[in-house]
Amino acid sequence: MPTSKEAADQSRKFGFKETREQYQQRKRQEKQLKWTVRLSREDLGKLKIELESLKRARFLAPQQNERKRLVQRMIRDLEAAENKEPEEETPVVATTPPAVDSDSDDDIFFAKGTLVNDEHKRLFIPRSIRRKPEEKNCEKTAQQLAGEAEKELLAAVHDDDDIDSFLDSLQ
Repeated sequence: MPTSKEAADQSRKFGFKETREQYQQRKRQEKQLKWTVRLSREDLGKLKIELESLKRARFLAPQQNERKRLVQRMIRDLEAAENKEPEEETPVVATTPPAVDSDSDDDIFFAKGTLVNDEHKRLFIPRSIRRKPEEKNCEKTAQQLAGEAEKELLAAVHDDDDIDSFLDSLQ
């Protein structure tokens, strides 16, 4: 398989252009090849020991968290490869759902799944639109308390036309 540089040289030399889909497919294949080469060099036992060490750590720097995720993925892929050894490995290509022309395109911004801790973290939702999980506020604000007191006073006025009871309620 020609490398990306060779493919680029070929396209310049012969004057044809690569489509976006071909380019993306080629990049995916290169990534998959790089990942399989990396996995073939790793030892499952050593990776498990490293993962246990990372799990036991009380504090991990961002680079260590990234390494932990990488090691978990490598272990998962190595174990899957061991269980799936007879079959030939094919690069996994994510299928894109068919484009649907709908009036509900704006629903993606206001759907339940658009909270910060979303499963689909790769889905780009602008910060101004994304809703953050809100904690329920048990304490009432001063404005809410004043509004409730005003409603109680007005209810007392409407219930009793007696001015004395109204004045007593103010004290």
